[in-house]
Amino acid sequence: MGISPPIFTGSAQAAVNAIRQGELSAQAYVQQFLDALQARESQVQAMAYWDQAMAQRQAAMVDTQLPLAGIPIAIKDVLDVRGMPTAYGAHEVFCRQPAYDAACVARLRQAGAVILGKATTAEFAYAQPPATRHPHDSRRTPGGSSSGSAAGVAAGFVPLSIGTQTGGSIIRPASFCGVYGFKPTFGRLSRQGLAPFAESFDTVGWFGRYLEDIALLYQVLIGEVLKETETINTQRPLRIVVYQGPFWAQASASMQASLQRCADLLRARLCALPIDMQQVSAQHRLLMAVEMVQSQQAVLPQLFSAFSPALQQLINTGYNADIEQVRGAYIDLERARLQLDDWFQENEVDVVLTIGAAGAAPKTQTHTGSSAFNCYWSALHVPCLGMPVEQDADGMPLGLQLIARRHYDAPLLQWAEYVRKRLLALSATTNAE
Repeated sequence: MGISPPIFTGSAQAAVNAIRQGELSAQAYVQQFLDALQARESQVQAMAYWDQAMAQRQAAMVDTQLPLAGIPIAIKDVLDVRGMPTAYGAHEVFCRQPAYDAACVARLRQAGAVILGKATTAEFAYAQPPATRHPHDSRRTPGGSSSGSAAGVAAGFVPLSIGTQTGGSIIRPASFCGVYGFKPTFGRLSRQGLAPFAESFDTVGWFGRYLEDIALLYQVLIGEVLKETETINTQRPLRIVVYQGPFWAQASASMQASLQRCADLLRARLCALPIDMQQVSAQHRLLMAVEMVQSQQAVLPQLFSAFSPALQQLINTGYNADIEQVRGAYIDLERARLQLDDWFQENEVDVVLTIGAAGAAPKTQTHTGSSAFNCYWSALHVPCLGMPVEQDADGMPLGLQLIARRHYDAPLLQWAEYVRKRLLALSATTNAE
């Protein structure tokens, strides 16, 4: 039996407007996503937990005047949701029943969102992948660690989802699955109710099929009203540069070509950074290991055997880390963040354009793909916006990412909308010629 056609297509923002005007009921809107889940979840396996009756009860009670009235959202299973288990994608011994919502979940509820369920995650948001399959090709990984959050949006199970990024856990799966992903500046959004992995880098972010929905959640979760995108670039052109980075040779030919095409369309010049980004990546990995040990101190060593081999290896690295190297890494990374702030200002750069992943989603279920093109940005605490732009020869999504200076989150989203429209317009003109 096939899935019924959706009663409403378009952005979550458009759905909110329709619900507010009485043209669409929240219950009917939520039901179309529940129907999609019922039809395909057994193949995609994006959800760690969902409750159809609970979702419909929320939809029936929603205040239609709220900014997220009736919008179903999935929450990555490292964040607490009242009434739902938190299992962390880990051994059952770690599963717990939280009494309270995580701070971001509470904000979503207050804005009228329907919390549909928990999206799958790699074990403790690290590397051991869940059973989730890529919604466009079941042989491929959807990426991680926010596997279900990205795959669920791409599969049409939810219009929006919450994920987290410590290394590349939002931008990489967004690129693989062909959706938008946003990682705010580190520290902009409360992490209360999030299972800590590496507290120097853990950041709550989100996924959506439409850029305007990424902006919608930004306004709800951060509480900052965005300006109209039409006001951007009225006084000066967008100052955008292209960055390849130290691991450029690892990128696929199709991904490299995609970045080059977009750079040409935007007339963006290649740039270099005054920072050793390879060292930044190495220091990021070192501190992830050290801080993972700290976050799991309460259960170590008695539950060490319940962790996967990959996480055991990371924990051992953290245990054996040299204290002088750790101290140096903290100092060097903070210096690098300040250097990058200065570089943006001194070179009058608004946006850095770069690739979101090494290539299309690889054909594997044993790992979630390389985070080489994400980790240094996470270490530097900058806001990152993953944007689907093209497909490769196999029809698989390719995503780029836009980077801005720390705390320039709102301008980044406004600039991203300008870039999106500009690429569409220029591509249409080029194709017509």
